[in-house]
Amino acid sequence: ESIPMKSLSCYNDYNSQVTCTWMEHSKAHALVGMILYQMDNIIMENKEMLCKRHTENDLHEAPDSYVHWVCCNTTTNFGIGVGYIYSFKPNKMLQAELNVDLFQNVQTLPPQNLSVSLTGSGDFLLTWKAADGSQGLGDALEYEVTYKRQWESWEKAASLLFSNTTRCHLSHEDLVPGSIYVARVRARPGWASGFSGRYSEWSMEVSFETPEGSV
Repeated sequence: ESIPMKSLSCYNDYNSQVTCTWMEHSKAHALVGMILYQMDNIIMENKEMLCKRHTENDLHEAPDSYVHWVCCNTTTNFGIGVGYIYSFKPNKMLQAELNVDLFQNVQTLPPQNLSVSLTGSGDFLLTWKAADGSQGLGDALEYEVTYKRQWESWEKAASLLFSNTTRCHLSHEDLVPGSIYVARVRARPGWASGFSGRYSEWSMEVSFETPEGSV
């Protein structure tokens, strides 16, 4: 519960006057002050109360810690069953703006259908396609392929960069015979697309095993 609401205390003179006292932290007031509103359950109209800063400091807090207010309002709706609702609203509009160039903040979806096949020469061919919704970028996507042995961490993975292609050739000479490898790929807009942005999330992983005795 906020300090203004926690400190709010109201009373009336059984005639026409309602008086409320409350306080707010001085630092909060310096940034955004609060306004006290009163509404009864008959007319149901929110009315701003007239408030004056209370100069006396008869509380135990340090003099500069809080701002004390005394608010008054005149009403004709006194009687049994009449209830009052009090609320606080900031004295100025609170908003934040951020200008974002959508052409410079593009993140595509991960590439799809990553697969691997063994060629006749004993090499491996990775193929994939651009994610649905990314085809509008045509061949202007850049890709990063990383691959590693199954037991290695991705921090130790080899990395290859490609553009204008959706395939990657892995020579058996760069692979350890009799090992299980794992590969993945991600995409981002290339400079030729007119867009820029960060890499997509990684694609689904694909695994393959090098034959024993490869050279």
